[in-house]
Amino acid sequence: MSVMKTLSRATLLEQKFSECYDLMSQKASEPSLAADLQKLSREEIYHANLIKSGEKILNVSSDLVKEMKTSHLEIDTGISKLNNLLESLKNNTIELKEAIKAIYDLEMVFEKVHMDKVVEFEEPSLKQLFRALADGDKIHRERLELIMNTFRS
Repeated sequence: MSVMKTLSRATLLEQKFSECYDLMSQKASEPSLAADLQKLSREEIYHANLIKSGEKILNVSSDLVKEMKTSHLEIDTGISKLNNLLESLKNNTIELKEAIKAIYDLEMVFEKVHMDKVVEFEEPSLKQLFRALADGDKIHRERLELIMNTFRS
């Protein structure tokens, strides 16, 4: 898959993460949990905008990278899982606790994908972009762990 198409699909992935967090925040009965989930939603929009900035870098210097090693299947699988999670949330066929665990698992997967990109790219601004995405995913994963621990209490 071309880098530009991959980045476009990755932007969509981050937007789907945001939609899921937004919908989960609406389902939360605790105001503090709703606020935490809403913050995660806004941060995913920030991630989508970071990826769009990577697209701009590549538009200026298209010779930086011709192909990405990430297959479209990896990204499309993530989008599909997030779409399924959104449907389950909309239809009330998943408990909030389960939804948080499902999105936690996806954050973990894409933290690794983003770290793999840091190694793959030579261009410093692209390395920085994917490091920021990986760091954001790690922070989300850690915050979700704290949230999941409150369900266990």
